[in-house]
Amino acid sequence: MKIRLIQIVTITLIHFINKLIFKKYGKIYRKDKIPELIQTSLFLSLFKSQNNKAPIFVATRSKYYTKNTIKIGSYQEKLIISEYFIFRLLTQHLIESSNQMVYQYLNHKMLCKFMILSILGILQILFQDFFSELKQYDEPSTELFQRRVKISKSQDISIITDDNIDQQQSLIYGLHDRQNFHNIIEKHSEWLQDICTRFSKILQNLHSIL
Repeated sequence: MKIRLIQIVTITLIHFINKLIFKKYGKIYRKDKIPELIQTSLFLSLFKSQNNKAPIFVATRSKYYTKNTIKIGSYQEKLIISEYFIFRLLTQHLIESSNQMVYQYLNHKMLCKFMILSILGILQILFQDFFSELKQYDEPSTELFQRRVKISKSQDISIITDDNIDQQQSLIYGLHDRQNFHNIIEKHSEWLQDICTRFSKILQNLHSIL
């Protein structure tokens, strides 16, 4: 029974990520589809004045624009704006939507929350893999903060922040890590390659907004 449940969850997770995150959402990650307010927010996210604190993964791999900065490089720009879009805007939208849903029973709610955290975990892995080759600076470009998953007794999800930095450089501490997805990665390598390609395209579309 447990193995069957895991299989169902895995298939559902793959289908949800394919259809919602990378196909449906993938179509709106274009300049003509994204609201002007979000476009402005993405542009402003590149500036030091808007980033008094940042996750260690980003702060050690990028500089921010200041009035004396000429160019920081397109790869670093992609890192900054995609972190802002995925782990601030999209993450908040997914969590708020899941908390507002009406569930049939507690187990249904717990399963849906598990799916949301799994999706965010896969997005985190894709993000870190995509930018892992960026050179790391000896000192972060700004002060640091750490995001953490918090689950209430009623199973509602929230993201809190503190100054206790995870040295594994997670964008959101408490998400399912690579080891949790070992079976999916091993058994569905073609699917993984496909979403990696889609993920790269989405980041390119986001960067084209600037």
